[in-house]
Amino acid sequence: MARSRGLVWAMEELEEQEAVAVVEEPMAVDSMETDMLEVSEQAAEIDDTNTAIEEAVEDVDTLEDIASVMDESTENGGMDQVSARVAEVAVESIYARLGVRKSKSLPAMESFGSKGTRLTATKIAVEGIQDGIKYVWEKIKAAAEKVWGWIKSFLGMIANTAGKLKDRAAALAAKAKGLVGKKPEEAKVDLGSVGSKAAVDGKADFTHLIVGLKNATVLAENAQANSEALSADMVDSALVSAVESEEALAKLKTSDAGLKGFEKADGAQEGMEKFVSGQVPGGDALEVEVPKAGLSGKEALAAKTLALVQKYTKSKKVAKEELSDVTDVKFVETVATPEELAEVCEKVGVMAKLVEGAKAGLGKVTAAASKFLGMIKTIGTKIVNAAKDVAGLFQKAFSAVSRVVSGFFSKVYGMIVSSGKACLDWVEKHYAAYKAKKAEKAAA
Repeated sequence: MARSRGLVWAMEELEEQEAVAVVEEPMAVDSMETDMLEVSEQAAEIDDTNTAIEEAVEDVDTLEDIASVMDESTENGGMDQVSARVAEVAVESIYARLGVRKSKSLPAMESFGSKGTRLTATKIAVEGIQDGIKYVWEKIKAAAEKVWGWIKSFLGMIANTAGKLKDRAAALAAKAKGLVGKKPEEAKVDLGSVGSKAAVDGKADFTHLIVGLKNATVLAENAQANSEALSADMVDSALVSAVESEEALAKLKTSDAGLKGFEKADGAQEGMEKFVSGQVPGGDALEVEVPKAGLSGKEALAAKTLALVQKYTKSKKVAKEELSDVTDVKFVETVATPEELAEVCEKVGVMAKLVEGAKAGLGKVTAAASKFLGMIKTIGTKIVNAAKDVAGLFQKAFSAVSRVVSGFFSKVYGMIVSSGKACLDWVEKHYAAYKAKKAEKAAA
């Protein structure tokens, strides 16, 4: 999404490109690395487009304010030349930022010079800006639909990668079981970079990997449950009704997030609670901000809407000053037993199956988000005075829910799949150590 020339320009260019696009056969995916790279690139494209949408929504808000002030001036005969010129500069600046290719935003300045023509000129100017707003909103909606197309393609990418992970885990488990009774005495394995990618709390032995895989499995389970809660929030008509009705706003409540296996953390935004997961292999954890339980009315509306804007944040559990020490560690471990190698593979397989099976739940999220966006569009100018201080959050919600879902995929499931892959690489290193010892004996 070429934001440098504005959302409108970018969408027009994209529409022209798609009109002449040649359909090509998709290239075969060779590896999980390729899959994860594609997911990462798609997430960046979605994030970039969401930012452009949010900026465009803010520009539309400004255009509406300008049109409103101009319309109010008609009660006093319309704008004079000075006011008209100020408005023209502001409107053309916004159009330039958005990439709207309009040659003139207001009638000629001369028409605002006399009392006999300025009223008509002002009305024409207001109508022109309103037409511009409609045009920009069409491009915003087109961009949002484009984002949803990209997000839906994530489902296939994630399921495909998780399927490969599960198959590789099964194949390696079979190899590990074939080594039973053959563990070389006092053999060591140099894990190299695989050690840091699989380490938990800076250690890459079997015990720490199992803890990390347990945490990753808990993440997958929580993510699935949370996707259901997220879906429910987005299709909750009370959420939208609270913006339109003071009575509905008063009835709105927040409940317990029901997160399992997370620790409570400091630094949450107002009305929110922050929780941190255990480390997964590789040292990453997730910070989750959810609405604080027991809120009602305006506070509940603000927290629920904010939860759609920010949901998951990838973080490191180890302190920054410790990171250099952890990455400098030479990961040389005693070779694990065949049973331990098989157990790692089996736990990765279970985790991968959870991710693979998440497709249905994530499909519900995308469907719910689409419905939520539809409800958001209907709000328009119905926002009651009691909720005006959170109205800005709803304007941003047009793109915020898609940012949540893309973050949901790229952070939660991307992190889980990456940690599973690192564990299987760890198993491969140990398996290679067995083979190397066998070759040494054969050569002796």
